[in-house]
Amino acid sequence: MKNLVVLLMLIGLITACSKNEPELSLADQAAGNYEANAMVVSGTPLSLPFQSGNSKIEVKLVIAKVTEKTVDMTILLYETANGKTTEDKEVVSNITLAKNADGSIQMYEGTTKIGNIIGKSLSYETVVEGIEATLKAEKK
Repeated sequence: MKNLVVLLMLIGLITACSKNEPELSLADQAAGNYEANAMVVSGTPLSLPFQSGNSKIEVKLVIAKVTEKTVDMTILLYETANGKTTEDKEVVSNITLAKNADGSIQMYEGTTKIGNIIGKSLSYETVVEGIEATLKAEKK
């Protein structure tokens, strides 16, 4: 009888320890603060933050969960010149997320792919005044 009680306790302990944590939603995985470290403009790579003389440009992104599979992304551009910093903000709303077989998260605006997230690395593609640009950032 003692052996049966010990066996049942072991089985209970093993099954309690083997429970998997539920996987976070795509939006929870994507949500957070990102710091841009590079930008490719018309095929020309630029390191970020970019500094030239008394001017400095930094880009940060904030991704916020809307639903389990959608997020809003705020792009913050900070430009410092002669000690004065200005902020420019753009919000991309209702980005739909989809998971690839390789585990990466694809970002869509409507049916157009605008970026992806692989681990903590984000790549965002956009067109500004007819010029193609890709922003690369790391989750902080």
